Amino acid sequence: MIVHEKVLDKVTAFITRETANGRELLYLRHPLAGIQLPAGTVEDGESPELAVRRETEEETGLQNVSIAAYLGRLTLTLPPDERVLLRDSPLSSMPATDATLVRGGMQRGELLKVLDEQGNYLRVHYRKVIIRDGETKEFNRKGWLASEVVTNQIVRHLFHLQVVGECRDSWTQRSDHNFEFGLFWSPIDVDPGLHPAQQEWMVAARKAGL
Repeated sequence: MIVHEKVLDKVTAFITRETANGRELLYLRHPLAGIQLPAGTVEDGESPELAVRRETEEETGLQNVSIAAYLGRLTLTLPPDERVLLRDSPLSSMPATDATLVRGGMQRGELLKVLDEQGNYLRVHYRKVIIRDGETKEFNRKGWLASEVVTNQIVRHLFHLQVVGECRDSWTQRSDHNFEFGLFWSPIDVDPGLHPAQQEWMVAARKAGL
């Protein structure tokens, strides 16, 4: 199987503030996926520095932050049956350039499950969960796309950001998928139950001096 040596860049924001009781780290409570750190995909043509500021604003609402340090990067190779999209792309009904497009497109950074391969095309399964009108809805689509628009390589850039000025102790922020995130602070040396998938990020950040 041919795997393209392209990479998808992602970012994670370790946002801190100083208090009378010491340094605190900002977490978000995802309604479906538990406690997480602000993170996301670098847009095409965007630098990781700009991306981490944008993701911070989108997921936390904070604008009064400064980048204190670059904490390094982590490289992830996905399992053989997984890929991520390098650019926005539709699905096709068949592995051909003139095939009928499947309704609904997919965005850069989406995770796909590989079902089959024919030449330069992959048949994939795309799953997405959103909240609409107060209800959780799941969308599942299957179709074909060119293997050149996906990769199995992810590079995650870790940044330490600091809040400039005053900040609330807790608040909510609505995401682009209509999820309502609950933002809260925790002492820097206390784990409030970070999602297991993100524990590696925390270990790397602490080794880098967070």
